[in-house]
Amino acid sequence: MSLKNTPLRWGAVAQLLHWVVVWAILTQFLLAEAAEELPAGVGKLATLARHKSVGISILLLVVLRLAWKQYNRGHSPALPANLKPYEVWLARLTHHGLYALLLLLPLSGWLMSSAKNYPVSWFGIGPALPDLVSPSDTLFVLLKATHEVLANLLIVLALLHVAGALVHHFIKRDDVVRRMLPFARNAAARITVMLVCVVAGGLGLARLLPGDMAGSTAATDSAQGTTTNTDAGANTASVWVTDRTRSTLEFVFTQAGAATTGRFSAFSADVDFTPGTIPVGRLAVRIEMNSADTADAGRNEQLGSVDLFNVAGHPQATYDATAFTAQPDGSYRAEGSLTLRGVSVPVPLQMRFTPEGDEAVLQGTASLDRLAFGVGQGEWKSTEWIAAEVKVAFNVRLVKRR
Repeated sequence: MSLKNTPLRWGAVAQLLHWVVVWAILTQFLLAEAAEELPAGVGKLATLARHKSVGISILLLVVLRLAWKQYNRGHSPALPANLKPYEVWLARLTHHGLYALLLLLPLSGWLMSSAKNYPVSWFGIGPALPDLVSPSDTLFVLLKATHEVLANLLIVLALLHVAGALVHHFIKRDDVVRRMLPFARNAAARITVMLVCVVAGGLGLARLLPGDMAGSTAATDSAQGTTTNTDAGANTASVWVTDRTRSTLEFVFTQAGAATTGRFSAFSADVDFTPGTIPVGRLAVRIEMNSADTADAGRNEQLGSVDLFNVAGHPQATYDATAFTAQPDGSYRAEGSLTLRGVSVPVPLQMRFTPEGDEAVLQGTASLDRLAFGVGQGEWKSTEWIAAEVKVAFNVRLVKRR
């Protein structure tokens, strides 16, 4: 079998691309239906992540197929000469429409994810794809409706395509279908290859469809650290306090292979700090856990649940540091303890303290393991789709206490 197309048959490359895309389309509809039936949780997240990855694969395969078609231009099978004008029109409409939809559907899905602040990764391999638009609930609703309309149009055109193929094969009895099948003159070899492909495709689909994603959903707290019964209050004797309107506290977590950024809108930092080669002082931070915002209302609600932040039981998180070490680059390392979900764990952070007259800027980063605090019970304990590491970054504008 020739790799390239000929006037009589589609080549091996065109056939492979065609049938892989067919399998991927069927997989997409099954994954979409499965996700619709699942409740909010890791299983739904995993299924949608796979749906997006297969969608990006389709986009790449269609672009490759169009490039291969252009490369084989003038050497590919033509439409049968005995077709009526309306049949030619239908064939071209279906053909070009399918290409257009197979490009627009993945792109609209990608746009949807960006609007919902769910960065897209390709099976968790490499960095996440860039967001195409900024988060927007209004835009997400519009894109979701567009995606569904395009999916329905794809079903219609795919059915027309299949119907046309069946007419050619069983009524017109021409070779339109056979020229897209492997081993056109060897029925036994063709059937064997197709059976192997069906089995392989079925096994692949079974791995993509949701199963038991993370075991038990019992909310059993298994955090390691020191358990505390109350959230401590702030020390009001500090020199510096937070100007909340000019301060940010962000956290970055990896979801389905893609880094996602959230932020806390309600927090305060009380600082009494003397910089130098032997710095001294105290840093006390208080965070209102119900102020977490990931630019998606559904995910925000899930974060506050008993399996994650458990906002009802532990509305505040606190960070207290009293030991500081000067670093060669002019920054400082703070040795402090973070209390989250009633569990206290040592968490060092790197910070810079820059006095500016009656104001100061405190910037820094930290990295922590969410599971050490019990952030992730039941199915959320799995790190297959939600990584254990969470990175924190802050930029706090401080003013002198008056």
